Amino acid sequence: MAGEKTEENLRRDAFHDPDGQGTDEDGIRGDPAIPARPAEACRGDRHFFEDNKKRYCVLDFSDLEHKALKFLNDEEGGKSVRSRYSYIFVDECQDIYEIQDTLIMKLAEGSNRLYMAGDVKQNICRFRLANPKLFLEKKGRKGRK
Repeated sequence: MAGEKTEENLRRDAFHDPDGQGTDEDGIRGDPAIPARPAEACRGDRHFFEDNKKRYCVLDFSDLEHKALKFLNDEEGGKSVRSRYSYIFVDECQDIYEIQDTLIMKLAEGSNRLYMAGDVKQNICRFRLANPKLFLEKKGRKGRK
């Protein structure tokens, strides 16, 4: 059926592929890695979204964060990256979240070359799981509830 939620219909609708042949209405091949409507690409089915990321060889921001962490956790990889930076400056630290905090700490591991600045009263990113307590803990203080 035309309105049925099949993989083919979702792919066509979400990935600029009205004819199912990898081209737009004018016959020009669009970039299949950039969904026209990202919400459509993953509506109701996380597996569909993940499968399409693999199919089109794309990564989302979360994938990049996790790959960076995996690389930094590797002894040789982490050492290679850390050796490139003399100092690490991080601003707006009140808006970082767990994996960002972990990446920052891994980058600064074994040195005192990290400078962090922020103001917890200006925290505006809780909608994306920012945790100002992470910054306060670095200052040796407990966060308020």
